[in-house]
Amino acid sequence: MRYVIQKGVGIVNPVKSLYGTLVRLRRISNGVKKLKAIGFERRKRMLNRQKSSVVGPPNAKIHTILGRESEFEGKLSFEGTVRIDGKFAGEIFTKGKLVIGEGAVVSAEIEVDSVIISGEVKGNINAKSRVEIHSPGKLRGNVQTPILIIEEGVIFEGNCQMEKLKETPPLSLLVKEEANGEKESRKVDG
Repeated sequence: MRYVIQKGVGIVNPVKSLYGTLVRLRRISNGVKKLKAIGFERRKRMLNRQKSSVVGPPNAKIHTILGRESEFEGKLSFEGTVRIDGKFAGEIFTKGKLVIGEGAVVSAEIEVDSVIISGEVKGNINAKSRVEIHSPGKLRGNVQTPILIIEEGVIFEGNCQMEKLKETPPLSLLVKEEANGEKESRKVDG
């Protein structure tokens, strides 16, 4: 075995010194790999969570998509799940789920079972089940629903009613009454 004398250190075994340095470098390298793996897993979980919340459960099928380049005006009624990524103006009625994607601009009176918003919505929403608004979503209008979920970073300007939903008439009746010139809303049994 060879020994080397270093100034101020004394006698040092170069093999042991090199081995100790390699062990420390390996520990640091393994630590960096673990941190990268943890970060990757967190990002992967976050993306999966965002995808599942915007699109819905994995077994839910989207029946129709209005793409980013599309513009539609009128009355939309459907069953199942519809995703809007483009521009829509008018009325939406369904017993299914409506997904408004990021970048979508919707100006409508909406009556649905549930709606997930990541885009921009102007108009009133009556949802029998739930309303979810995810960042960077914007909602300007009134909401009637038993469950309202608003993520951080969302803009919501309007009122929300979550109690006694059965006593108030659906938005579709209020809109029709206003169109007929009646100013007072009536309670409807049903």
